[in-house]
Amino acid sequence: MIYFDYSCHFWGQMFSLRAAANRTSLSFDEQEEVGDIGKLGRYHGQPQSYGAAQVRAPKNVPHEKKVKWLVRKILLHLSVIRECGATNIRVDLAIYHDGQCNCEFDTEEIRMLAECGVPLTVSVYEDEKMAESK
Repeated sequence: MIYFDYSCHFWGQMFSLRAAANRTSLSFDEQEEVGDIGKLGRYHGQPQSYGAAQVRAPKNVPHEKKVKWLVRKILLHLSVIRECGATNIRVDLAIYHDGQCNCEFDTEEIRMLAECGVPLTVSVYEDEKMAESK
């Protein structure tokens, strides 16, 4: 079994998630506003010096359309998100599998990703339990 998690991550020292949410139609996941008390890592228990969030492709979007859905959302709101302080933006594809797997992007997906001008990270995890739980 294979599970794909498509997301776009936004980060910035001055990134205001609230401003980005108010100015776009995006639903942000795992939101962290500048000054929020950190839950993990370097800022655990302290005010964070950055804002961060991510947008995930919805589960109801078919697998073969998730990259295009995510990139269209990013392109539509990229300038506003940057105006709201996001300086580090990346598309992330996490693949959880219980055996050998392949990932292929069609030429339109590659063109759209290039048009965004943001990095693409692909991480692959062999984890049968994770794949089954998604």
